[in-house]
Amino acid sequence: MKNKFIQGYLIGKSVEILVAGTALLIAKKKGYLPSADKAEFIAQKRKEAARKRLAR
Repeated sequence: MKNKFIQGYLIGKSVEILVAGTALLIAKKKGYLPSADKAEFIAQKRKEAARKRLAR
């Protein structure tokens, strides 16, 4: 009886980790998360902000 509960818990946790990892991967690919280089990320955001100002 206990084994089924433990097995269900572990399966649930593995699915949760899989979903979180997939979401993180997608967010990195779409550019929602900063890259390892902070300066590069800040420069990119400044360029985007300048484009938005010019588009108004």
